[in-house]
Amino acid sequence: MSTLRDSRSRSIDVRLSSKFVKKKRFLQEEESRIQRLIMFRLLSASVAIYVLAGCGVVVTPYEAEANEIHGQITFIAHVEYNDTANWEKTLKTAQRRCRTLGYENVKAFEGIRKKCVDSSIYDGIGGCYRWELERIYQRTNEPGTS
Repeated sequence: MSTLRDSRSRSIDVRLSSKFVKKKRFLQEEESRIQRLIMFRLLSASVAIYVLAGCGVVVTPYEAEANEIHGQITFIAHVEYNDTANWEKTLKTAQRRCRTLGYENVKAFEGIRKKCVDSSIYDGIGGCYRWELERIYQRTNEPGTS
């Protein structure tokens, strides 16, 4: 009778062992699948953040003021983080305006002034979030200067 019990318990042990191994293998595969899914999502989110953070907008500055007496035209652009201003377009506009007044050309006067108009905590260090860029062009009678 003891041999009968031993063979039954062994067969039960083998069946339990087999189920345990299958369950363990299934759990390992499931864990591996979940880890791959998490890594894929983290990688996708990282790439999206990197791409969005690196994307800047090209802003066309607008004419803010024209002083015909002094022959100056002021252009202003509001930019955020990685935005850039299209100063070539403003140069062409200023040249066109000055030519209508009888002047040959314009040149940039004093470079670009940069003023913070919105500081915030978005960049993590409390720096400036939004800038106002100002460029003044001065009329000249010199051909081909800018």
